[in-house]
Amino acid sequence: MPPVAFQGHNGFKLSAATELEVPPRIGNGGQQLGRTHQGTLLASPWVKFTELFTLDHYNEKDKKGRNIVRTAIKAHNGKHLSAEPYGDFSFATECGVNEKFELIQVEDEDEDGGGFKVAIKTCYNSYLSVGRNLKIKQAPTVTGWALFILLEDPPRED
Repeated sequence: MPPVAFQGHNGFKLSAATELEVPPRIGNGGQQLGRTHQGTLLASPWVKFTELFTLDHYNEKDKKGRNIVRTAIKAHNGKHLSAEPYGDFSFATECGVNEKFELIQVEDEDEDGGGFKVAIKTCYNSYLSVGRNLKIKQAPTVTGWALFILLEDPPRED
């Protein structure tokens, strides 16, 4: 599968950048959202290599024994997006339960052919959400803030 980008309702893309890749003046093109010791989760107006992810799919069973596909979201540096139990996100080198998400398609491809709208469900039954202040957090329900256009193989700007 080609690399993908996740575009939020406000046009910003999810970005996995190391501290060295964070723009020197946050607000002049990127908004810093959360920092971990392994990277930074940003909302970015562009698509560069730090905004591209690969998806690894796993066929598993849910708690009721139904077949389900869980997806690991891997950043450019090989680290996996990870849901933390306290509502935050980080990056992990290994892929375990916290690093597998359900990508729930909520709308078909948009009118411009830009991609499908998805919600990203965590192992805690919460959803990755970008708030009004561009802070990435887990939300209990799917709202417009928790919907992303899944852009397959988007054009890069670097």
